[in-house]
Amino acid sequence: GMAGEADALVDQADLGGCRQMVDAGGGSGVYSIALCRKYPGLKATIIDRPETLAVTREFVSRQDLGDRIELRPGDIRRDPLGDQLDAVLLSDVTYDHGEAVEILTNVERCLRTGGRLILRGYYFDPERSTPLFGALFAVHQLTMDAGMEVLTLPALTGLIAATGLVISKVSPLTDRSCFIVARKDQAHDHHIGSDPAFGSTNYG
Repeated sequence: GMAGEADALVDQADLGGCRQMVDAGGGSGVYSIALCRKYPGLKATIIDRPETLAVTREFVSRQDLGDRIELRPGDIRRDPLGDQLDAVLLSDVTYDHGEAVEILTNVERCLRTGGRLILRGYYFDPERSTPLFGALFAVHQLTMDAGMEVLTLPALTGLIAATGLVISKVSPLTDRSCFIVARKDQAHDHHIGSDPAFGSTNYG
């Protein structure tokens, strides 16, 4: 299933001209591996917990990409992700409102002007009937943590816009997942408030 998501992401994510990408909370590294294969000039840094990176290292070691994929332990909510980055990938890490605020604020700080945020995950729009998987995924999250403030798709796009990043695309990635692209157009001094206005998603 993750391989199918990675294939879809590679088809939709335009990283032409990008040299340095951070895969924040990159898990197994499947997305960084797929993107580095498509873009020979791209180097990726996967930042995650040390215990997760132990597994990531096994996946990356099977590929001929050791000189282009770096593994770095860190807290993607608070630790610096880099400086003047071309792109940041967030996959399956922005589901809780509070954590998403911290992560997105951190991402905005590290991107260069013109840098790109690529985000994918399982979300739902309360005003639409699709994607069903996103709604089921949210229910599953709440069964695991009843106190979690689960993000809907409009809420997530609102948080992204509140950082000052300019959203250029919100669309289905697969029949299960959503895909968002945003850019840092210029230096901003935005702070995400507790009740941001929802942006238009144009989803579906």
